[in-house]
Parts: sequence; C-alpha cells; structure tokens
Amino acid sequence: MPTQLAHAVAPQAQDVTPVSSLDPSEMPCKSAFPAAASNSPSNTNSNQASLKRDNNHDGVVPTKVPHYESQSSSQAAALDVTAGLMTAQEEAFAGSKAKTDMDYAIQWLKSNPETHARVLAVLKKYDAKFYQRASSSNVPFWREVLSDLVGKAGHKTATATLSPATASAASHPDDHLLPASATLNDTTTTTTPIPANPSSTSSDEEPCDDDSFFVIDLARVIVQYAKFKRNFPRLQPHYAVKCNDSIPIVAMISALGGSFDCASKGEFNMILDGGYQTAEHIIYAHPCKMANNIVAANRRGVYLTTFDNEDELEKLHRLMPKAQAVLRIATDDRAAVCEFSTKFGCPFVETTRLLERAKELGVSIVGVSFHVGSGNSSFAAYDRAIRDARSIFDTATAMGFEMTLVDIGGGFPGSDPEPDPVTGQRTLFEDTAGFIRPLLDELFPEGSGVRLIAEPGRYFAESPYAICMQIHSKRKMMKRDGTEEHQFYTSDGKYQAFNCMIYDHANPNVQVLKPDPEAKTRNTTIFGPTCDGIDWIMKQQPFPALDIGDWIFVPDFGAYTVAAGSKFNGFVTRRIEYISSLDVFDA
Repeated sequence: MPTQLAHAVAPQAQDVTPVSSLDPSEMPCKSAFPAAASNSPSNTNSNQASLKRDNNHDGVVPTKVPHYESQSSSQAAALDVTAGLMTAQEEAFAGSKAKTDMDYAIQWLKSNPETHARVLAVLKKYDAKFYQRASSSNVPFWREVLSDLVGKAGHKTATATLSPATASAASHPDDHLLPASATLNDTTTTTTPIPANPSSTSSDEEPCDDDSFFVIDLARVIVQYAKFKRNFPRLQPHYAVKCNDSIPIVAMISALGGSFDCASKGEFNMILDGGYQTAEHIIYAHPCKMANNIVAANRRGVYLTTFDNEDELEKLHRLMPKAQAVLRIATDDRAAVCEFSTKFGCPFVETTRLLERAKELGVSIVGVSFHVGSGNSSFAAYDRAIRDARSIFDTATAMGFEMTLVDIGGGFPGSDPEPDPVTGQRTLFEDTAGFIRPLLDELFPEGSGVRLIAEPGRYFAESPYAICMQIHSKRKMMKRDGTEEHQFYTSDGKYQAFNCMIYDHANPNVQVLKPDPEAKTRNTTIFGPTCDGIDWIMKQQPFPALDIGDWIFVPDFGAYTVAAGSKFNGFVTRRIEYISSLDVFDA
C-alpha cells in the first residue's frame, strides 16, 4: 500500500454541495472497537447563521442563531457511564453539528479523489486505527478511545516510519515532535518491540503501561479543513506552524492542500526540506525578523513576508531585494484572549508614511495583513480591520503599488464551544465566517485579482489531540482552617504539554477516564511530575475522588502544548497513538 506523498500539494479551492443525508451503515467499518450502529438517518441540514452588519453600529446583529442538538460535557459523561442510555446518546449524535461536519468532510473527500489518496497515504503511514464516534460531545468519544488504549503500550510493536536521518533517533524522548528531516518522500521503517513489563524494559526510554500518552485523531484535521473551505471558499489557509509543529499534523495539512505560515527559518526550512509545500505557498509572517533569518528566506525563495515598521523595510531592502512585502496593521484586539497588537502591527495613521518609505527604498508592497487576536469575540474588530485594509489598498494603489493579497490572520477556535447555560446560544466558527465572508466579497470582490489568505493555527491543531495520564502518587493535607486537601501526582505538567496554562491562558478540561457516579467530590490539587511547586494542573478545586492507578485525560489538547514543552527534570510524554474518527479508508 502506498505510504508516501509524492510531492508538495498545490492549494485547492474545491467545494461541494452538502448532501442531505448519509446512512452510516453504508460506510465500511474498520473500527478498533465494536460500536453500535445507529438506524437514525443523519440530519445534515446546514443551519448556518444569517448575519448582517448594523450600519448604525460598529458591530454585527445576528438575525438567526443556529440551533444544534448538543450536550454539555457533564451530560455526555453521564451518558457514557450509563450503558442503558447509549441509544439516546447515538440519537443525539445523529442530529448534531458534529455529525454534520463529519459527513460533509467525507463528501468533500469523495469529490476530491486526489486529495483523498494523499490523505489515505498519511493515515496509513501513521497506522491510524478507525474509532467510530457516536456522541455529539467529544468527551465520551475520547473516553472510549483512551479506555481502549490504556495499558497497551507494551502489548504491540511500535512502528515509526522515519527518514534515514531520523531512524536512529526513534527512541528519543521528543519523538512526538519528529525532526524536520522526517519526510514523507524518503522513508525507512524502524520496528521496536515494547515489552509489557516495565521491569523487563531493555531501554528506559521505551514507553511503559503506566506512562502518560497522547492520542492524535488525524481525521479531525480533515474535518476542520473541509469546514474551513466550506465557509471560506475563497480563502487559502496557511497553517501557523508555531501552534503545533508535529510532523503528522503538518503532513496531513499538506495532503489536504494547505499552505503554511512560518515565523522563522527553522519553520520554513522544515516545510521545504520535508517537501510539504513550495516556497511560493509559504508566508514568512513575522514583522520583526532577525537578519540571518531574512538571508535564509531569500536563499530559499520565501519572498512573501510581513513588516510593520521602517527599520524592517530597511532590512528587506538590504537583504531581500525580491521581497513581496505585506504591511501588517494594528487591530482592536481588546476582546481577544491573546492580544497581539501590543507587540505587532502598524497603527493605521502611520501606514501612509510607511508606504511612502517603501516607495523610496524600492520595496515591493503587495498586500495587507492583520490579526485580531486569538479568541476575539468582537465582530466589530474584523469589520474595522477589513475596512482599514481596503483603505490602505486604495492608498497604495494610487502610489503605484500592485496590491494583490489580504491576510486576515488566525485566532479561530479549534473546537465548538459549549452552549451558554442560560441562553443556550454559542458563537461558532461558522458565525464568524458568516460575518467576514460577505464583507470580504463586498470590499475585495471575486475577480478583482486579490488573493485572500488566513493563518489558522489552533483551529487545526486543538481538537485532534488528547492526553491521558495515570495518577501515580497521592497524599492528604490538613489545612490550617481544618479542611482537607487531597493532592495527587501525575506524569505531565506545566514544564511539558501543560505549558499552555502559562503561555496560552489555557484552562485544561481535566476529566476522569472511568468516572464513578457515586464518587464523592473532594478539594483536589493535581500536580505535574517535576520538583517545582508551580507545576500543578489543578489547584484546590472540587473534583471526583481519585486514587493511585486511576487515569485522567484532557481532550482538545493540541494547540500550543507539545510545541513549547521541555524535558525539564527528565520528564516527557513519549507514547503516541494515531487514530481516525472518519472512516475514509474506502470512502
């Protein structure tokens, strides 16, 4: 069976009309665990929100809020532990947005057979097993998958398909972040037996049954990509590599036809050396670059790059004569979880001066970029930024620049939020796209010669990952006020994947793998494995009673986690399993 990608994939703009229904029973099942089939037809009606801009206000008025049958995490968990209610859970899934998105992704792949072949090659390369999803919430799905994989680190042969340069490093603690030289073009297969009993382990670097482990659902990247193209048919996604530079994620985005947003020579060299894209499909999206990085980009032909100040223009003039410069502008990102305009972006009032300086230096300005911040809930921020971009286009064009590109940045959510407990409403990716798309069509119409791109990162990387960890130690502390604190210790923490709590404002959704409905709630702290007191992932929070040997997990854990982790104190999560929640093997 073919397991290689022949070449970098050119970006695609295909789209298909969503089908009205699909019968899951018609899909061949290669499930890694048995799943009950649902007889309920899938409801794939698209209830996309109809949104309009309010001319009297700098914002947006939703005229129709999309309604999907959905479950809260607690409801989903209750269904999962109550076998008698499995049918109700499956019926909820049949009418859910999650099912609609998955059905559309399969149809999108069917309409693009070459893409499907490349996707299949990636899934086979990483030996991704099919696990059938049957719940609208992802928590019960991950609970079932992880429960099936717990204790199986030593019960199989771990096969890693690496390039010759990396085959010798197969047992390195950072093997979940394969080096840039691990390509899909030139591979060898290294087979390493993993013993079941830790005492018989031939190498301390080999995963043991009680080690923490990641599971990566590569199909989630497919679902997100198809959803992006459905809602933004004119936009080409440039995946923000910094969010998660794991080779399997990069390889899948490449197979789907995605382009890449790189912020350093390390990142664009990884993409180019691995054959995941060509230089013209990379945007070097760092407005303030080191000189040696600019020289490297110039040498590799990565000419599309951002800037936001006069000194950067001077560097481009001196070091990259063929630069295709994109002016990054500041935005109103006060409503964002992660703000960027305090660090990057030229204020609108200073843009004309920068354009004039570029003209003097002979630097070619080709477009405008912006980023409203991650998790920005304000549609008004997009409205202002897009209108500013149009104004700058007009000014630059009048000055003689050939303006051909608008980059709307990233920050889109990687998973659907839970409905508001009071109103039942939620703002989805589709809602944001439903506002942006008509505004772009109005100000940068199709046929105008303007290329539209975006830089999604967490949108692709968040939902494919889950981490599962065992509780290996515990103790009980009596506090001065007479209350008890139950402290538990696990094998990943803030110096590893949970660095997102510090750098990305994350609040991990910690779940018990096998919940006991009768378990008492205790004042709980969960520590990571290192010797640093700050290394906790939950602190004095009410949580179901735990014991040594219990497992906990966190879903939606791929964005800004493994990319910034370290090996501090010698701890790192080594074991990685790959799955697919889409049965695309015979699609």
